[in-house]
Amino acid sequence: MLTTVGGETKYRSIKAIKNGGRLAWISSEDPSGPKLERGIECTMFYARAEASSLNIVADLIDEGRLSPFIEEVFPLEDATKAQQKVASGRARGKIVLSIA
Repeated sequence: MLTTVGGETKYRSIKAIKNGGRLAWISSEDPSGPKLERGIECTMFYARAEASSLNIVADLIDEGRLSPFIEEVFPLEDATKAQQKVASGRARGKIVLSIA
């Protein structure tokens, strides 16, 4: 699981990971991270919206080592609808804006 969500949500995320699974989070808070149990491995890293950092994440996806769950893709002209979906709290996966 890869998460960019911080606060208590980061700590609750552990419950969603299978035994022996992996958690990677992008966060600048609490470098010690959540308490791990059930053989879960955890990695934390900092990333800025720089091409080099984003390319690393893209490479992990291309290699099949990271699989983000995309719930819905919106064309850029529907950015307002995409934001409403995020704000509703009902999105289970990532909401993507397509600029192509």
